[in-house]
Amino acid sequence: MRFHLLLTAICLLFYACKKEAGTPAPTANFPVLSTTTVSQLGTTSVKTGGTITASGNGTVSARGVCWGTAAAPTIVGNHTTEGSGTGSFESTITGLTPATTYYLRAYASNQDGTAYGTELSFTTLTPDVYVAGYEATGGAAISAVIWKNGVPTRLTNGDFEAQAYAVYVSGTDVYAAGYEKNASGAVPKVWKNGTATALSAVPESYAYNVFVSGTDVYVAGEINGPPALAATVWKNGSPMSLDAGTDGSYAQGLFVNGNDIYTTGLKFTGPATYMPAIWKNGVVSFPSSIKGSVNAVYVYNNDIYACGYELNGSTRIGKFWKNGVPVTLGNGTNVSSGSSVYVNNGDVYVAFSESVNGIYVAKYLKNGTVTSLTGGTRTGVSTGIVVLGNDVYVAGTESNGTRNVPKIWKNGVGTNLTDGNSFAGVNGIFVK
Repeated sequence: MRFHLLLTAICLLFYACKKEAGTPAPTANFPVLSTTTVSQLGTTSVKTGGTITASGNGTVSARGVCWGTAAAPTIVGNHTTEGSGTGSFESTITGLTPATTYYLRAYASNQDGTAYGTELSFTTLTPDVYVAGYEATGGAAISAVIWKNGVPTRLTNGDFEAQAYAVYVSGTDVYAAGYEKNASGAVPKVWKNGTATALSAVPESYAYNVFVSGTDVYVAGEINGPPALAATVWKNGSPMSLDAGTDGSYAQGLFVNGNDIYTTGLKFTGPATYMPAIWKNGVVSFPSSIKGSVNAVYVYNNDIYACGYELNGSTRIGKFWKNGVPVTLGNGTNVSSGSSVYVNNGDVYVAFSESVNGIYVAKYLKNGTVTSLTGGTRTGVSTGIVVLGNDVYVAGTESNGTRNVPKIWKNGVGTNLTDGNSFAGVNGIFVK
């Protein structure tokens, strides 16, 4: 009998120890808290938080939210740190993967351990992909077009030639920049949700890019003199002062970082001679000894990333610059040019095209590693790049043997935007 009682006591002791080794049951020693319902749900971010109503034993030394793709996330994995003490706090989670289900709960730690709030789940949104370009159908002139998730919306009626060069989405508003011709020539325009505003009445002037910062809409392009083409940036429809020179210039790339406006393009320094140009708040910089063009710019952590080309004699050699230091795109001897640059969590992506054996190949560069999007048997060109989460989106064209077909490549897999029977192309891309 004593033996059975002793065995029972040992088993009970073992069971009690095993239970203590797991997650402690909530007691008065641990904080008491709840998780805030998610809000501002996006493709890669969400807003949430928590409320701590009791600190338990001692004070709350750390608090925040933790999340993951598996249930019951803990502070061992992804988590925010939102100060200390009781009360309510907010957390914004970024860097999530689009169209993915996550589990989330608030946490609070004191000297005895960590307690968690109610677990919630949410699914990030599927991104919308916008592409700016042009298409001619039914014998009409080419029309400016915006494709959203592959569905085209014409910005012009086809009476006169027009193109959309860039697209930018802010909230629910879709902006596009480009031109539409009239009887006198091309007119630079910006469209907001399909409604056009002319930026200049000077014929043969163009708009190439658009960027929205807060409530301000910036457009980069050119006004056709006199005495020559003048690189121009419009803010909310009004032209801004820009060191455009007297021999001619145009602005193509655009990025707004806080109060700083970065514009890129080229400046002519004589007949058929031009230098790459980066304007910061209207003041141009770049060694005048270099010939070429800067086609795009992106600012990240105060570093200036740009791409375009330099001239080696008359041959265009694609270049990527970080704070003015060049990196060659392609093999350094083939004709090539960079068209778009994007920085995502410190990773640098550059869309470019390179002529290989006389045929252009659409490509992109990630931190020095090149990915070819077309096979080199038919002409391919990449014109824009955006990265969202782990997905790389590239816009461009690929020949079907008869016409260039506008395309989007997602992680290297191409999707046609037209059936290939119309005259069409794409110039820019935005993903949100």
